[in-house]
Amino acid sequence: MRQACYLKFFFFILLIALLFTSCQDAETVKLQVYISEGQRLYEQKCANCHQRDGTGLRKLIPPLAGADYLIKYKNSLACIVKYGLTGEIEVNGQKYNLSMPANEGLSDRHIAQILTYINSKWAGSQERVKDEEVKERLRQCQ
Repeated sequence: MRQACYLKFFFFILLIALLFTSCQDAETVKLQVYISEGQRLYEQKCANCHQRDGTGLRKLIPPLAGADYLIKYKNSLACIVKYGLTGEIEVNGQKYNLSMPANEGLSDRHIAQILTYINSKWAGSQERVKDEEVKERLRQCQ
């Protein structure tokens, strides 16, 4: 008898969980996928320099966590990820002058996923960066 109650309770909880997950719209699900994939790609391609926690490397490599640069240069980020960056930049009042290498092997989708992750983690945005937006930004920076 007691086991039957546990089974009913388990199935009730399972039903509630299914209802909540099925209520998410397609864009919310896509955002979560982009954040998850973006984190994986960030850890592979970016974390060695910018660190897993986005704090950068002292006065050599700028932080991403809390970086005003992410807001000021939002429209340039796709180009920076794809083609790298040389020359002096200023992040949160600190100057940096170490070149960032290019990641030309990344697809538009990969760049969109990385930027979605970075924006959600450190720039306070819960919007997905769309592949088409990255494609357009890359066209403008060539």
